[in-house]
Amino acid sequence: AALRWCAWLGFHAAGGVDLARRDAALRRHVAGALGQADRVGVRDSVTRAALGRLGVRARLEADAAAELPPGARERIAMAGAAGAAAQVRADFPGGYLAVQFSADFGDDATLDLLAQGLRRRAGGRGIVLARMGVAPWHDDREPFGRLGPRLGLPWRLFDSLDVWQTCALVSGAAGWIGGSLHGALLARGFAVPATGLERAPGEGRKLRAWAADWAPGFAVLDPRSFAGEG
Repeated sequence: AALRWCAWLGFHAAGGVDLARRDAALRRHVAGALGQADRVGVRDSVTRAALGRLGVRARLEADAAAELPPGARERIAMAGAAGAAAQVRADFPGGYLAVQFSADFGDDATLDLLAQGLRRRAGGRGIVLARMGVAPWHDDREPFGRLGPRLGLPWRLFDSLDVWQTCALVSGAAGWIGGSLHGALLARGFAVPATGLERAPGEGRKLRAWAADWAPGFAVLDPRSFAGEG
């Protein structure tokens, strides 16, 4: 309705893993909106099945972040040669793990488990805590600041929110650990070993749905399993 002047309207690799769990009014609204599109693409089979039950036909498509456009790799490499990402490499010449989690991981017990798991995986490398998104209830630097002293390892907070610097940080890491789907996509695009985090077993539905279609074998771990206690 807001784009009546468009001759063609499509949705590319949309995500909706929780659609079937939402109330009927919202599901009807989504079905009505998508039903007006010329093409609907979704990024996982869970979303496609939920839309199918609403009468909306959708095709499975890779998330846009998995398909870096021409020139993107070069620009990421340029970003990594200067600025915050370059400083990280200088601080950790032996390599580093890039780590991200949302604010709901911020209770003390969960932070203790994350610290335990990171000590097991560090292998002499540093830990860089990075935010992938700062919308409400996404990533917050406050729990990062409380995790760092628990690690017993060299660590630092990556404060830059420049998208190219963040891409350079992830692409240059020895490993990626986090709950961000786009962080995992970026890591895999640069052949960086990646592990997913979820707040409780089964809660990482977005990561799990993506992995089922595009990344078989990708591990999504709750804090206890990550710490090696699960």
